[in-house]
Amino acid sequence: MATFVGVKAAQLRWLSEPPAAFASSPGVRRTFCTACGGALTYEGDKYPGEVHINIGVLDRAGDFEPRAHVWASQKLGWLHIRDSAPRFPRMGRGEGDPSFDPEGLS
Repeated sequence: MATFVGVKAAQLRWLSEPPAAFASSPGVRRTFCTACGGALTYEGDKYPGEVHINIGVLDRAGDFEPRAHVWASQKLGWLHIRDSAPRFPRMGRGEGDPSFDPEGLS
């Protein structure tokens, strides 16, 4: 289970050396910390102009509240989501799936 925060690619700036990157599958690029191997970001051709940051690596992760829960069909039985954000069985950009709104980010 992982939580990601989506931002415009132009909003993301590394404060030190950029992380290592690899193509995990066609059209998907992931970055990771070269010191510890921790997962940092996800970028996909399917979502141009977006970078999805693993929330666990942010200093102020609590500043972000969920706008949607994707892959809810894969939720672990012991996880009880109690907020009112919409839930989607998968992730995509089809009808009924959440749309990333980069204009809504500051």
